[in-house]
Amino acid sequence: MKHVIAAYRSTPLSLESDSLALVALYQSTGGPDWKNNDNWLTGPLHTWYGLEFGVFLRHINLRDNNLSGVIPPEIGELVTLERLDLSGNQLSGEIPSGIGNLSGLVYLNLSHNGLSGPLPDEMVGLESLRELQLAMNSLAGSIPAWVGNLTHLNWLQANYNNFSGSIPPELGLLTDLAGLVLSDNLLEGPIPSEIGGLSALGYIDLSSNPLEGPLPESFINLANLRYLLVFDCGLEGVIPVGICDLPNLEGININQNLFDLESCPAVSCLKARGLLQGTGVQQNGIDLGGECPEKYVLTLSADPPEAATLEGGGVF
Repeated sequence: MKHVIAAYRSTPLSLESDSLALVALYQSTGGPDWKNNDNWLTGPLHTWYGLEFGVFLRHINLRDNNLSGVIPPEIGELVTLERLDLSGNQLSGEIPSGIGNLSGLVYLNLSHNGLSGPLPDEMVGLESLRELQLAMNSLAGSIPAWVGNLTHLNWLQANYNNFSGSIPPELGLLTDLAGLVLSDNLLEGPIPSEIGGLSALGYIDLSSNPLEGPLPESFINLANLRYLLVFDCGLEGVIPVGICDLPNLEGININQNLFDLESCPAVSCLKARGLLQGTGVQQNGIDLGGECPEKYVLTLSADPPEAATLEGGGVF
C-alpha cells in the first residue's frame, strides 16, 4: 500500500479520489497479469499506462490488455471521464450500477468480454453518451426503454448477447442514431415502426433474432440508410417497394425470411439496382429462375461490412 500512497502523494487533491478508484480497478481486474501495466501503483498518476489527462482524467483505454475479474463499483467515482474502453478482455460479472454516475462519458466500449446480467437502470444517467459498444458478451434481460433517453447516442451496438423481449419503440427517440446493431440476440415481436423515423440512420442490423411481422413501411423514410441486414428473422408480408428508392442504399440482406407474392415489385427493383444475386429468388436453396412463388426466401447481395470496420470504428 505504501507504493500506492507514493504514487498519488504528489497528485493534486482533486485527483486523489481518481487514484483510489483506479487502484480498485487494477486490483479487481488482475492488474499484475495485464499485458501492459507500466507505472501502475508505482509511478506518478499521469504516467500510468492507458490513461489520458487534461486538467483531470479524461480517457481510460485498456482494451485487449488481459483484464480479468469484475469491473469494480468504484468506476463510478471517475466522474470526469469522457471515454472508457475495456473491450477485448476477460471481464465477467454485471456492469456496476455506479457507471451511471459518469454523466460526461461520450464513449463506452465493453465489448468482447464475458459480462452478464441486465443493463443497470442507472445507465440512464449517461446523458452525454454518443457511442455504446456492448457486443460479444452474455448480457441478458430486455433492452430497456430508457435507452431512448440517451438522446445524443450516435451508435448502439449490442450484438451477440442474450437480450430478449421486444425491441423498444423508444429507440425512435434517438434522432442522432447512425448505427443500430442488435443482431444475434433473442429479440422477438415486430420491428417497431418508430425506427423508420430515424433520418440519420445509416446502418441497421437486426439479423438472427426470432422477430415476426413485416418490414415496417416507415423504412422507406430512411433516406441515409446504407446497409440493411435483417436476415434469419422469420419476417413475412410485403417488402415495401419504396425501399428501392432509398438513394444511399449500398447493401441489403433479407435472406431466410418468408415474404408474400406482393413483394415481387420490390424484388424487381432491387435486382435492377444490382443488389440481387442472380435471379435473387430461391426456395429451399433451389433457383426458381426468377419466378415469384407464393412464399420464398430472398437472397440478396453479399453481406455489408462488419459494423466494427465502418469508418470511425462505428460512428458515421
